[in-house]
Amino acid sequence: TDKTDPQETGNYETVGDARGVAVAGDYAYVADYDNGLIIVDIGDKTDPQETGRCDTSGTANDVVVVGAGPAGLSTALSAAKKKFNTDFPERQTPFSNQPESNGRTGPNMIQIKQ
Repeated sequence: TDKTDPQETGNYETVGDARGVAVAGDYAYVADYDNGLIIVDIGDKTDPQETGRCDTSGTANDVVVVGAGPAGLSTALSAAKKKFNTDFPERQTPFSNQPESNGRTGPNMIQIKQ
């Protein structure tokens, strides 16, 4: 592809008002205002498909994706301390008192809204 002449290869229309997007690997994480966080598989650039969503119990205005492990957890905790609303939608087990990776492949999602 020519980066000086971008061409549309596909699109995904959300039902709400997309306010922010972050891309990690084959996934786009969309902050869709009243509709929460939407996860879109963009592996097939010509046919993006919704693969999941997370209710943000309020409006989702922006999203940041960070990696797993101590660095990702530290980033999320720092954001929470600065009064950002921070969610861990992939985390399914209780937190221990030690930072750790959750063992999943791909990035952990941390949804942050102001």
